[in-house]
Amino acid sequence: MNTFKLSQKEVHKDSRSSIENVHDKYMSKIQARYDSVETKEQELKILKDSLNDCIKNKKFKDIPIIKDSIYTLETEIKDIKNHTELTDYLSKAVPFIQESNNIKEPTDIEDKTGILKYVTSNGTTDKGTKYNEYLETCFNIPFNNQTVKPNVCKTCDSSNRVIDSKESLIVCSDCGTCEI
Repeated sequence: MNTFKLSQKEVHKDSRSSIENVHDKYMSKIQARYDSVETKEQELKILKDSLNDCIKNKKFKDIPIIKDSIYTLETEIKDIKNHTELTDYLSKAVPFIQESNNIKEPTDIEDKTGILKYVTSNGTTDKGTKYNEYLETCFNIPFNNQTVKPNVCKTCDSSNRVIDSKESLIVCSDCGTCEI
C-alpha cells in the first residue's frame, strides 16, 4: 500500500538573474536573428513576386499591404546585415560587462581569535543597483527607485500628522488620511 501523499504546496520559481546571464540570453537572441537572415531574404523574394503578380492582375487593394511587408522585411534585413542592434546594445552594455569582469572577491586573511573565527565579513556589494542600472540603460526597463518622504502625508504633502501609538496609525491632521 502506497502512503505517499502529493504535496499541495505551491512551487516557487526563482527569477533572479545576473548581468552575465541577461547578456548571454540577449546575445543568443541576436544570434538567432542573424541565423534567420536567409529565410527572411527568401520571404522577401516571395513578397516581391507576389507584388508583381498583384500589379499584373490589377489587385490594387493588396498592393499597399504587400509593400508595407516588403519595407518591414527590407529594414529588418538591413539592420541584421549592418549589425545595428548588436552595436547599439554593446555600446550600452560594455561598461557594465567590463566592470562585472573586473570585480574580485576580497581575500583578507586575518588572524581571528575567539568568536571572530566563526564570523566572516565579505564587505558590501552594490550588484543589485548595478543590475538595475544595466537593465535601465540597455533595455529601457525603468527601475522604480522611490524615495519616501518621512513624516509627510502621501495625499496632501502636509507635515501635520499625528501618530496614534495605541492603534499603530499615522493620521494626517489636514486631510484625515490614515497610514499603517
